[in-house]
This record gives sequence, C-alpha cells and structure tokens, in this order.
Amino acid sequence: MEYKVLCSTVGMSKEEWLRARMAGLGGSDAGAVCGVNRWKSPMDVYLEKIDNKGITDRENEAMYWGTILESIIAEEFTVRTGKKARRRNAILQSCEHPFMLANIDREIIGEKAILEIKTVNEYGKDDWKNDKIPDSYMLQLQHYLAVMGYEKAYLAALIGGNKFITREIPRDPELIEDVIQIEKTFWDNLQKKIPPSVDGSTACSKVIDRLYARADETKPTLQLSSNYEALIIQREKIEQEIDELETNLAEIENKIKNQLQDATAAETQNY
Repeated sequence: MEYKVLCSTVGMSKEEWLRARMAGLGGSDAGAVCGVNRWKSPMDVYLEKIDNKGITDRENEAMYWGTILESIIAEEFTVRTGKKARRRNAILQSCEHPFMLANIDREIIGEKAILEIKTVNEYGKDDWKNDKIPDSYMLQLQHYLAVMGYEKAYLAALIGGNKFITREIPRDPELIEDVIQIEKTFWDNLQKKIPPSVDGSTACSKVIDRLYARADETKPTLQLSSNYEALIIQREKIEQEIDELETNLAEIENKIKNQLQDATAAETQNY
C-alpha cells in the first residue's frame, strides 16, 4: 500500500491534532471499531467523528505520564535491541483507503518497520503474559502496517513502572483485510449518520449515560414495542440468575475461608 502525508504535527496543538483526526480512523480507533477495546466502544468513535466538540480525548494522569515516558522507553528500546528509531511527525493517510490514518510513535531506521510505545499499569500486566499483547494493541499495529505497507512492528512497553518488555509483530495480511473491511463499513455508515449497534460494553454504557445524563420531564411516557417487553422479561430473568450465582459464590468462598481460618496460605493438587 502507498500512503501520503495528510499533515505535519510539528507545532500542532492538541485541539488541532484532534481536529485532524476527524478525517478518518486512526490506529487507536481500530480496536474500538472492531469491538475489542474494553475502554472505548464503536459508539465512542462514532460520536467523536460526527461531533469533535462532544466526546473527545481528555488527557488524564496516565496519559500525561505516558507522554513524558515515551522518549525514555524509546531510548531503552534502542539500548536493548540495537535498533534506532526516529519520530515521524505527521499524520499519514492511506492512498487506497483514505479513511485510514496513522500517527505512529516512531519509525525504525533501516527497516520497513514501526515502533509503538506503551505504558501499562500494574493491573494490566496479565494481558501481557506468555508473550501476548492486548487485542486492541494488535489491531492498532496491524492498522498502521496497513496504512504504511510496512512488514513488521515493534512494541515497547513499560509495565507497572518497573518491567520493560518488547514484542516483534509481523504483518498479518488476513487480519489486516478483516480490519480494513470492518473499518470501511463503519466509516461508510458514519458518512450516512448510521450509528453502530448498542452493545453491552462498559464504554458503550458510559456513552449512553453521558448522552442522556438528564431526564426531560416535559416528555410524555414512551410506548415501547413488544420487542422491548421481551427484553425486560429477559433482564428480570438474568437478574434473578445473577442473585442466585452470587449467593452460590458467597457460599463457596465462605466454606474455603472457614477451612483456611487464620492461615496465610493453603494448597490443593492444582491450586
């Protein structure tokens, strides 16, 4: 694939950068659009793209330190691998699929490869066990490789502030094709103002809560179709099952705790 420079990011403000992202889908959107990002839903991306004055990226403490530590992690990557990386201060755009954008962290000198840098808190360490990486990061990298036509990506991550890991991720043509098709459908629907389906993700719940934070007391009582009556019945059944399962769980835990008494540890054949 061929790409072009959509715009330079040198001297660009955060607001200008967010506005430029409205022209397409970036790597951080890929996992959300494909439904594998726990923190961001397709509905989040949809609302960001149709109204950049609405729900936008707001820098929090974790994002701030991620930015501060990016250069340090890049330098450590070079120390450990011998591979040099340079900044690519631009938003790149796929020529074949113009809705696909890339704003990569670094480009590897002498290779058709990119470097993505992550900071991960201690609670996210299990996602990286056994040489795995989170699905949303995998799709982000394959999205970038699709835009640039490169053969591989490197991932450098600092986990919990004290564990440094690197991963080498080769280009996956089949996965890239799937990502392109999902993103194309999403983007085509977005142009027609067709929102994505509501799902059960935490991110989607937060979006709906933000959209309808206040009730309009002037509106009359809505009449819902029989489809929603079926959903309400299903909801009541699930709530009852959850109550029963929570009671069963508490009983099991209490039996184990009672057997442990004041011991600090115990073991079975497998646990």
